[in-house]
Amino acid sequence: MLYNVRFGTIDSYKDLGLILNSRDISAPEVKTNYVDIDGADGSIDMTEALGRIRYENRKIKLEFTSVIGREFFWYEFSRCQNLLHGKKFRIIFSDDEDWYYIGRISIDKWKTDKVLGVMNFDIECEPYKYWRDLTVIKYTVSNSQKIRLFNHRMPVNPIIQTSSVMSLVFNNKTIISPNNEKFNSPDIKLVEGDNWLTVNGNGTITIEYQMGSL
Repeated sequence: MLYNVRFGTIDSYKDLGLILNSRDISAPEVKTNYVDIDGADGSIDMTEALGRIRYENRKIKLEFTSVIGREFFWYEFSRCQNLLHGKKFRIIFSDDEDWYYIGRISIDKWKTDKVLGVMNFDIECEPYKYWRDLTVIKYTVSNSQKIRLFNHRMPVNPIIQTSSVMSLVFNNKTIISPNNEKFNSPDIKLVEGDNWLTVNGNGTITIEYQMGSL
């Protein structure tokens, strides 16, 4: 099966004539924080002292083979650089189309022999990959409504809009929503798994958030 990559609206095979040979997607490194204590064994792990694990950017390495004729190799190399080199894109792999990465592309080198041309991409990406669509949840509330908000690994503060002033209860904290204005609250942070929001009032509530996964 032929796998391809989309860089924004640019298709690696259809638009660039490149066949994906190999793909290396690294896990993002954990931002660790160890504090050495004089006179004691080992060290104190402060990695999650601020409440959650943070990550460095992740690296993606791609190798492509060109299907164009040898006489056009250098023209094609220049064209790919003009289209992609140094630019940031939403990156989608054809065998994982529900998710996308965001990263900046560096075209590393272009190797040729008598028949084939090989191009290497190094991509610096954000730690998480993102679900293809925003998650949008809308309810009509009469007096009280308990709402399940499922989330993946990346913590997120959702954008909320209510058609009237309502009382929102999340993790035993109460937040009063403004009247028909979009807002978010540091007290409403969705973590991995099921999150429950209780809404008290009358009217509609719309909740939007972007899910991210490792």
